Amino acid sequence: IKHWLIHTKQLQCFRRHAELLNNIVLLEIEQDYWETITDSARIELIWLSKMTKDTTRINSINWAYPRTIENLKKRQTIIQNKLMEIQHQLMIHLKEESFIVRPSINKSIEHLNLISTAIREFVHQGQQRLRTMYEEQKLIFEFDRNDLHLVKSFYDLNPNKEQVSLSFLHY
Repeated sequence: IKHWLIHTKQLQCFRRHAELLNNIVLLEIEQDYWETITDSARIELIWLSKMTKDTTRINSINWAYPRTIENLKKRQTIIQNKLMEIQHQLMIHLKEESFIVRPSINKSIEHLNLISTAIREFVHQGQQRLRTMYEEQKLIFEFDRNDLHLVKSFYDLNPNKEQVSLSFLHY
């Protein structure tokens, strides 16, 4: 393994492998986040599409997410396309990597598998904070959803202007 890491071409090859794998894992984390939002917010998106932006602003509704299912699906499609493209790049790269490294393999492919495993583990460890951040964002999303439900429930009671004004005094 030390022999491979001395040669610049092989080292660059492993670096590219790590970069592509890192991008794939990043997109998978992001994809999971947006799938959670899409799966959880269908009813809320219907409400929001009918609610004016002034109403959301006046009621302090924090909705930093797309306001329609179509926009969420567009975002997911973009992520999916990027993910497929990078996965394809990784497949091509792995074929090239095996040709670059193969001349220096004495025993077997075992060493290459060992390096691939190490790269996956480094990527996984390197993105731990990012995964934690996305999990926290999912929790924040649940609070935002709850706030929206409360505002929607209030307006479903058909309050008059005076009642709306009084409700703002209690916020």
